[in-house]
Amino acid sequence: MKTILPFLILFLLIGSACSKNQRKVNRIDGKWNVVDAEIQGFGNADPDVIYEFEFCKLRQDKFCDFSVHNFETDDLSTGIYRISTRGTTLEMAVSNCFGFEYREYTIVRLTPWKMVLETNNASVGEFSRLVLRKVK
Repeated sequence: MKTILPFLILFLLIGSACSKNQRKVNRIDGKWNVVDAEIQGFGNADPDVIYEFEFCKLRQDKFCDFSVHNFETDDLSTGIYRISTRGTTLEMAVSNCFGFEYREYTIVRLTPWKMVLETNNASVGEFSRLVLRKVK
């Protein structure tokens, strides 16, 4: 009995981490409009960009699909994402003509209508902070 208890506690901790990640996937499902952004090396911007996150079950799929539509340049990018680190990190791999570009954001705030993402390792010209509002 004493040997089963540590395994049971470990299983519950792992299960709770997975459910937090799935709850965040459930919450970001849908279209999000970028209302404010900070671009590394350039400062604040007001880009006309929409992120669309597809819903998926994390137990079945390790990654979920998403797309980014930049209306200023009329560019559509696709990629895959996942939520990790007990629901605090958004990992994205964006497809480009040379392969994939990896981005990792810390989820600072996530409500049903607002999401704030930040990263400390953005290259010059990339988003270092995003404030998004859910599109109805």
